[in-house]
Amino acid sequence: MPTIAAIATAPGAGGIGIVRISGPQSREILSRMFSPASAKFSGFRPWVLHRGRALDHEGAPLDDVLAVFMPGPRTFTGEDVAEIHCHGGPFIVQAILETALRLGARAAERGEFSIFRAHETVLEIVCRLLLKKKNIYTTSSPLNR
Repeated sequence: MPTIAAIATAPGAGGIGIVRISGPQSREILSRMFSPASAKFSGFRPWVLHRGRALDHEGAPLDDVLAVFMPGPRTFTGEDVAEIHCHGGPFIVQAILETALRLGARAAERGEFSIFRAHETVLEIVCRLLLKKKNIYTTSSPLNR
């Protein structure tokens, strides 16, 4: 699957803007465009917001932000996901998105994050049905939720 990125908040100006990156390169892209505020930062702890600055593709600061990395498969898309929470002005949000795109993400199509999730769900269902048919689907199986 490709790594995709998009603005995850409603269009227009707002208090907060969120840029979401999903796919196998999401953590690497986030690491390249984030400078932590704390000298004690030693890497992204999953599901924890980290304060710092978003950087453009040349390393120039764009905004003070919060960033989070969420490893798959327990994300909406089923893939690794990174988010940058920034000030909600359209210029800043767009600049952060463009940085993610320059660093290797592809612009997500409308609804593509949801399509990723639907694809993962269909695969889970098919796998469960196949396992059940082969009689290896037991109550102790981790797939039996």
